[in-house]
Amino acid sequence: MEFRRLREESKQGNNTSVLPITTSTKTKDTDKKRKEIEELKSLLKQKEEEFKNLKMKYAAATSRATSLDKEIKGLKAADNSKLKVVIDKSDNDNKLIELLKAEVNKLKKNVQVGNSPIDV
Repeated sequence: MEFRRLREESKQGNNTSVLPITTSTKTKDTDKKRKEIEELKSLLKQKEEEFKNLKMKYAAATSRATSLDKEIKGLKAADNSKLKVVIDKSDNDNKLIELLKAEVNKLKKNVQVGNSPIDV
């Protein structure tokens, strides 16, 4: 309703609430909008470049993380196998110590009884 009233008043020329738009005002507005559009286009291009660079950095970081993860798993496997060898060696050493202790005890008993330390 208000729009119709304003349009009728502007046709009659007695509208005081609407300022007449001149060609220079239109040109200024158009130039201003054009400038804003150019600035926005420039900003968009800049942000697209920034996004592209960040995307590449993300891909590189992801690749590096995957590579490091594989390397860690490999090192853990190598450490586990080395640890197994050390544990096995320790177990074998313990068995040998027990056998040597038994042999020493056997020799001590033979010496106490007066038997020869060498069994034939």
